[in-house]
Amino acid sequence: MRIGVLGAGALGCVYGAFLSQKNDVVMITTSDEKAEIFKKQGIELENDKGIRVFKVDAVKNGTKTEPFDILIVLVKGMQTETAIKTALPMIGGNTLVLSLQNGMGNEEILAKYVNTDNLLQGVARFNSVLKGVGRIYQGAEGVTNIGSQTASLDKAELIAKVFTESGLSATATKDIRRTIWSKLFANATMNPLTFIFGCRNGFLGENENAWALLEALVREMVAVANGGGYDFDAEKILENMKVSCKTYGSGMTSMAQDRIKKAVTEVDYINGSIVREGKRVGVPTPYHEAIVNIVHGMEALY
Repeated sequence: MRIGVLGAGALGCVYGAFLSQKNDVVMITTSDEKAEIFKKQGIELENDKGIRVFKVDAVKNGTKTEPFDILIVLVKGMQTETAIKTALPMIGGNTLVLSLQNGMGNEEILAKYVNTDNLLQGVARFNSVLKGVGRIYQGAEGVTNIGSQTASLDKAELIAKVFTESGLSATATKDIRRTIWSKLFANATMNPLTFIFGCRNGFLGENENAWALLEALVREMVAVANGGGYDFDAEKILENMKVSCKTYGSGMTSMAQDRIKKAVTEVDYINGSIVREGKRVGVPTPYHEAIVNIVHGMEALY
């Protein structure tokens, strides 16, 4: 299949590398210079098995190309609208558009430009670090869940099959919204807190002050999610979070990496999405509102 990866960061490179083993993969970059680097060197992926190089093609976003069979969207939330508008010349009537982005709300932006019958969402469970253009360290790997609120399940199953054949663990799910919430419990806690503390994941489970904040954020999120009709158990989520902090202890979240690079975070699409959902269902979110303000205040100090 012909697959475009819109967003050539750490996670985009992980998916591009694996998928290139069985498919024609094109990394979609923000500049011709970056596209040339991918063409010349490919994707260099390092993990506990060693270093491998994967051959891929690359183009600058907006380049008129043959339509993709699948377009994977992995840009940051605040870049979604500009990125998808620019990518329209690469999208055909049958192109399946899959968002594997963090947080909630990206699908609403994509739906303004993409046929919703072909719009899917997914939850990526990788821990990866970008070491340079096309150079990544891949840490822990989990299952990629794929589904849709508007497209048929067979389209999610098709993409999951393509992923699995390329060595990625993937499955189709009927309730992708619940799966997104499940990942958001980690994203909206570990991401901003590691950014604020300037720490790796393990610190959050080891330090009582950091854990107290993480617990407050989780309980507030559960209240919001359950206010919207779900039945999440805060105690079970906290148990899982404690395990995650230990399992991925040496890893760095994307927002912790943003702090090092002095890059703008996607906190508005992670914690900000909790604030927006809280207003919709009538549940106060003072902790998540505080996190959004703290993160933006720290960004202003770059």
